Amino acid sequence: NTGKVLKKSVVANTYEKQAIIYCHASTVNQVTEGLGLKSQEWMCRKRCETNNVKVVGVFLDEWIFSAKLERPDIDGAIAFLEKENKTFVKVLYFVCTEESSISRADNLMDTLMLDTKIRETGVDIIYTFGNVDTSTDEGKLLNQFKFIIASEVR
Repeated sequence: NTGKVLKKSVVANTYEKQAIIYCHASTVNQVTEGLGLKSQEWMCRKRCETNNVKVVGVFLDEWIFSAKLERPDIDGAIAFLEKENKTFVKVLYFVCTEESSISRADNLMDTLMLDTKIRETGVDIIYTFGNVDTSTDEGKLLNQFKFIIASEVR
């Protein structure tokens, strides 16, 4: 636990924290080094369980070249969040292992736009590795640096 306080919201007249999980594996090395979809999902579920957050959806993109932004399940995750959070925020968190799960695109602007698109659904993005509090200017800047590093590591 990185110390980030998870918020509560009213869901169906009860206090319940909800999240979706997004996992992305694009290389054989990720799978052989223990960072395949099953491992990522387990880490995300563990993070949710530790913080008493109910997982309401899991979205998995595997073997899709990481520099591409066109990923069927990240698009599905965003569509799910837009639908679920249309009237009021029900799902609070988009949980993934690290910044490179969202994008390793060569274009930082595309990555930032995708990050914004996810956040505009009403969720906070939670990373199981080195979570950054992006509610502060310093956290936003650090997150952008992490996106830059992810775009260089392939």
